[in-house]
Amino acid sequence: MADCQGGVQTRLTPNGGESAIIFAMEGFTALGKLLVITGVILVLVGLFLWGKIPFLGRLPGDILIKRDGFVIYIPITSMLLISAILTLIGFLFHRK
Repeated sequence: MADCQGGVQTRLTPNGGESAIIFAMEGFTALGKLLVITGVILVLVGLFLWGKIPFLGRLPGDILIKRDGFVIYIPITSMLLISAILTLIGFLFHRK
């Protein structure tokens, strides 16, 4: 039937052969926790800064479409600016 050794599980196929399924989930639990914590921190920072940076969200290149019954807002330039700032901060802190 199924045998699990060293992160590889083998199973018998219907024709009697074996198929190997590689399990690499051991390391993903820590990565998953890190991603959830990072996401929660980003949401909290976003809620804290909501409305405190007046030009953010109103830059040229941010798209706002208003129609009857709905509004679509796509902050392309604001996202690029935030991405560039976070990349610069990450580069400065992770430099060797």
